[in-house]
Amino acid sequence: TGSGATAVAELAPPKRLPGVSTIWQQRQLYAGAENSPKTIWGSAVGRFNNFNTSAIITSSDTYEFDLETEQSWRIRHLLPTRVGLMVMSAGGVWLMPGGNQLAVTPTNAFAEPQSAVGVAQVRPFLIDSDILYLTEKERSVRLLSYNDFSKVFGGQDVSILSSHLFTINNSVVRWTFQEAPYRMLWAARADGTFLMCTISKEHNIFGWTPGATRGYVRDFVTVTEGVCDVTYLTVE
Repeated sequence: TGSGATAVAELAPPKRLPGVSTIWQQRQLYAGAENSPKTIWGSAVGRFNNFNTSAIITSSDTYEFDLETEQSWRIRHLLPTRVGLMVMSAGGVWLMPGGNQLAVTPTNAFAEPQSAVGVAQVRPFLIDSDILYLTEKERSVRLLSYNDFSKVFGGQDVSILSSHLFTINNSVVRWTFQEAPYRMLWAARADGTFLMCTISKEHNIFGWTPGATRGYVRDFVTVTEGVCDVTYLTVE
């Protein structure tokens, strides 16, 4: 302002802000913006704050991709795995391959559909080489396992024998995984009660048990203390 001087300020619209981020293949990734629900942004290699584009595109430059889907499901989760990046939304699960010494670049990228069962807002877990997630519609728990022969993730419902514990009106709202020593999943439900699940895929054991305490369980956190994991509950 003033005579002979001007100032221009540009404010980024809030709807452009991403809803999820992760680090994969030495890049900072963002996705799930409100006005770009299917878009994934990747930074330059090794430069997590650099999203500038150059005149001559190289394999280490930034990239921006959109999932090829008929519906604009918003990306909710990005989960790096040994065979690529899992991209999850309420409409399904996709895999951006990146294993076997291959990398996603501005000129080399594609997303393969893995499952049409959508993922809820609750964060999924990577257990060994498998992925455990809560479904969007049925509110059941599914385990995705990678098949080295078919090169695709296959899913199974690990809550089918305890379906009475998973209802739309009393769904899981928070959970955490305690790897050692019990390989226990703790899940808080909307009514303040909680579920515990012992997971042993090798023996095909997925044992669900309901639990309650004085007050309402709202959240969990698992902290590594020494050589064990300890789970703490937030209780109202």
